[in-house]
Amino acid sequence: AHHDADGVARTFGSKHMTREGALALGEELDADETRVVHTAHFYPVEEAFEEPLAVDGEQYVL
Repeated sequence: AHHDADGVARTFGSKHMTREGALALGEELDADETRVVHTAHFYPVEEAFEEPLAVDGEQYVL
């Protein structure tokens, strides 16, 4: 029930974000970089490792 102005879903279920929702949140937070994790089973294999999707084990030093 959480759609943007164009009708694109930003969340699903009760607590998980869609890729579009996560990217929109990153923009709202003015993040330098947004990485989306825990997604591989939701995207076609040809998209599974493309930006902004992260892979297990990625680490960032803040």
